[in-house]
Amino acid sequence: GDVMNAYVQAPVTEKVWMTLGNKWGPEMTGKKAIIVRPIYGLNLSSAEFCAHLAGSMVYLGYSPCKADHDLWLKAKIDPKTQHQYYLYILCYVDNVLIVDHDAMLRHIDKFFKLKPESIRDPDMYLGAKIRQHQAKNGAWCWTLSPVKCVQEAVSNCKKHLKEKLNGKYTMPKGPANPFPMKYEAEIDVLVECDEDTANYFQLIIGVLRWIVEIG
Repeated sequence: GDVMNAYVQAPVTEKVWMTLGNKWGPEMTGKKAIIVRPIYGLNLSSAEFCAHLAGSMVYLGYSPCKADHDLWLKAKIDPKTQHQYYLYILCYVDNVLIVDHDAMLRHIDKFFKLKPESIRDPDMYLGAKIRQHQAKNGAWCWTLSPVKCVQEAVSNCKKHLKEKLNGKYTMPKGPANPFPMKYEAEIDVLVECDEDTANYFQLIIGVLRWIVEIG
């Protein structure tokens, strides 16, 4: 599920005010306004939303995973088998993914208004394609695929090479390796990247790391 206007659903715990600009109209321009919701651009908005999210999850009976605080879990009893299991909820900013047989998004919607069209079985989460798969033992499970993320990364890289580097470089088709077999980075004498190109390279590395993590 996707949280609708995520930040503004959390209260502001500090006293913050602003001077209204021209976009508020001639009658309001120059007046002081007290901010009661973490509007986008406010330094503490992210922290306020995370605190509000954590408080709501604890109120609902969930505990954060010690290894990843974006993962919440709660012990439950399967009504069919009477076996105990754990319900998992992944909350990454305004993206909510629930692993359970029950439609728990309806409970979350009481605390964070969700986009109606997002309350359904997932097909994408943080760039990863999600689908159900039946294992060899007959059990059904959910799987993640980086296919969509890879396609978008390749498309964006081609666009960057064409628009920002004037087509100086092109992406090879079907390469077996990222570098030539005898390539030695420590003796590379190519011209160093400028600041913008270096930042883009770091961005690509971040995307690649996420693709690898998805699997």
